[in-house]
Amino acid sequence: MFVEAMVTHCDINEINYPQPVKGVAALAQSAAGRWCQVLWFGPEYVAENGVQALTYEQAVAQAEAIGGEIDF
Repeated sequence: MFVEAMVTHCDINEINYPQPVKGVAALAQSAAGRWCQVLWFGPEYVAENGVQALTYEQAVAQAEAIGGEIDF
C-alpha cells in the first residue's frame, strides 16, 4: 500500500531533495502486524508510474480492516 508523504529522497531514482517534497511511502506489514514505511518515492516516480496513494487516514482504516495497525 502507498501513503502520501513528504519525502527527502527517492529510493528508486536515487534522488536526494534539498527540502522535503510531496511523494509517497510504500508500506509493508511486519510479522507483529504493524504497517511501517519501507521505501520512499519522489514526485517524478509517482507521476511517471501513476502511483495512487492513500491519505494517512485512509491507510489507517485499510490497515485496521486488513488486520494490524499503522506504526509511523
